[in-house]
Amino acid sequence: MTLKPKELEQQVRQVLDSRSSDRDCLTALETGPASHFGFPGLTWLWGPELYQRDRVLFRALLLAKFSHQTWAGGWRWSNTPWSARLQSWLEQADQDQDVELCQRLITWKLLAQAGFTYSKLSPLVRAELLRRTKHKPTSAQRRLEERKLDFWFQLDHITALQLYRQDPACSAYLLRHLPRPEKVFWKELFQLALGQDEAFAYKIYRALIPLSQWESEVKELCRSPLKASELLKELERRSPTYGYGEAFARVLYQILQERGRDAFAYVIPQLKRVWKPLLGRGNYGKMLELADAKGWDDLWCAILRTCASSKEFNTSLRKLAAQPGSPRLPGLSGVSSEWNFGAVGLARVQILDNDTALALYRANPDWLRGPFKLNLQVHPSQKGYTGLLQQLMDRGEEELVDLLASRYILSYQPLPEVQLLTDYYAALGDSRARRGANVLGKLPAYCIWNYPELIRKNRLARALYERSIADYAQDPLALSDLVEASEIHVMALGYRALSQAAPDEAARHLVLLLGCLFRPMQRLTRGYALAALERASQTNQGTAARILAAAREAQRLPDERYPKEALLSLLGSLLNRWPELRGPREQPVVYRREVSRV
Repeated sequence: MTLKPKELEQQVRQVLDSRSSDRDCLTALETGPASHFGFPGLTWLWGPELYQRDRVLFRALLLAKFSHQTWAGGWRWSNTPWSARLQSWLEQADQDQDVELCQRLITWKLLAQAGFTYSKLSPLVRAELLRRTKHKPTSAQRRLEERKLDFWFQLDHITALQLYRQDPACSAYLLRHLPRPEKVFWKELFQLALGQDEAFAYKIYRALIPLSQWESEVKELCRSPLKASELLKELERRSPTYGYGEAFARVLYQILQERGRDAFAYVIPQLKRVWKPLLGRGNYGKMLELADAKGWDDLWCAILRTCASSKEFNTSLRKLAAQPGSPRLPGLSGVSSEWNFGAVGLARVQILDNDTALALYRANPDWLRGPFKLNLQVHPSQKGYTGLLQQLMDRGEEELVDLLASRYILSYQPLPEVQLLTDYYAALGDSRARRGANVLGKLPAYCIWNYPELIRKNRLARALYERSIADYAQDPLALSDLVEASEIHVMALGYRALSQAAPDEAARHLVLLLGCLFRPMQRLTRGYALAALERASQTNQGTAARILAAAREAQRLPDERYPKEALLSLLGSLLNRWPELRGPREQPVVYRREVSRV
C-alpha cells in the first residue's frame, strides 16, 4: 500500500517520540521511513530534532536527506516556508560552526525570503554576506562566514569592493561569484587590486571586461612601441574569458593589421573562438586574405584549418594538391582545435571529402598514409569514400583500406561503403583473420555504445565480430592483436577466439590469461577468459598447475560480484583432467554401507 504524506509524517513522529536510544532511533529511521522517497520532504520535522539529540551521530542522515521542499503526494512537491523552529536550528548550527549545514539552511532561509525565486536570491545573499563579515575581527573568521555562503549567487561591484577593502584575502571567494561581463567595468576594484595583487586584478579584468573596452585598449597596446615578447605578455593577461564569433574576430584582425608576426603567438591559439559567419566571410575572411597577401603561410593554414567551413577547406586543399611541393599543404592536416575539461578532452578535425581525398592520393599517396590520415573520417553530413575505397582496393593499399574500414565499422547507417567493405573482406581468404584483427585493433576505447544494435545494423561489424571467430582462433597474430586491443568488445572477441583455439595457442597467451583472474572485467568477458584458461590447461601438467594455483588465489578475492561459480567450474575441470594436482582434501571419498553379519 502506498503511503500518503500524513501517514509518512505520523511514522516519523512515532520514531522521534519513542524513548529509544539515539542509535536505535537512527536504525529505526534508516530501516523505516527514511527509505521512502518522500522522507526528505519532512526535513523541517526531523532535522532540528535529530540535530539537537546528537549532531555527530545523525550527521550523515541529515546531509543525505536534507531538502527545503515538502512532499505533497505522488510526484508533487512544494516549497517549505521558513519557521521559527528552523531559525533556532540555524542559530545552533551557526554557533557550532557546521559550515555545510549552514550553507543549506541559509539557502533555505534566503530563498524563502525571495519567494523561492532564484533570480531574486543574489541581493539577499549579498546583504547577508556583508552583515556576517562586517564585525568579524580576524581573517579566519571572515573566511568561515564566506564558506557558509559559498553557494550560487552573483556579486555586484559595491559588495565586492567592500569585501576586498576589509580583507584582500577574500579574492578567491570573489572570483567564484563574479557575474558575466557587465556594460560598466569594475574599474575601482581593478585599480584597488592592481596595487595589492596584480594576478587577481587581471583575473577580474579578464572575467568582466566588455569587448568594446577591451578592443580600444588592445588598439593602444598594438600602437605602442612594445617589443614582441612584452606585447604577447600584455595581450595574454588581458585576454577576456568571454567573447566569441565576429566581435572577437574583429579584434584579432586589428591586432594582425597593427603588429603582424609579433602577435602570432597570441592570435593562433585564439582562433578556436572564431568561426565563419552564416552569410559572407566577415572578419574571418579578412584575416585569411591578409595572411594570404602577406605570405604568412603558417597563419593562413591555421585560420583555414581552424575556422573554415568544410566546403571551403576541401576546395582550398584540392587546389593545393594540384601544386606539387606547396609549403601550405602540410599545415592543413591534423587537429583543428581541442577543448580540455580535466581528464576529458575533445578534438575537432576538418574531414576530407571523397574528391579531396582522391586528389591527395593521386598527387602523393603518402599524404593520406601520414599527415592527413586523421582527416579521413566518416560523417553523416558528407558523402562517403566510395570512389577512394575502390581505387585503394584496386591498388592493394591494405593499410588505408583497413583504416577506412575501422571508420565505417562504427556506422549505424546502411551506407554503400559498408557493403563494399564487407564483400572485400569476405573475399580475402587466408588473410581475412589478420586483416580483420588489424581493423578491430584500430578502434579506440569506448567507441561502441550499443553493441547489439551495431551488430544488427552494420554488416561489416557483424562479419568481423561475430562471423570470423573460427578464423581468428587459427591465426596467432590475429589473436595477439585482439586480446591487446583498446576497445572492450574487441578484447572480449579475442578471449572468445582463444576459448576456441588450439590448446597450444591458448597456452601461448597464458601470462595474459592469468592476469584476467585478478583484473576488473565484465562478467561475460571474464567467462570467455576462463574458458580460454581451461583450453590452455589441456596442454601439459605444468601449465595446468600454474592455472590451478592462480585460480585458488582468485577464490580469496573479496569482490562480491566476482563469478565464483565459473571459477569453481574451472577448478573442477582442472582437477578432473589432472588428478595428480589434487590436494589431500580434494581426493574422492567413497562411502559404503556396512553389511551386518549374522
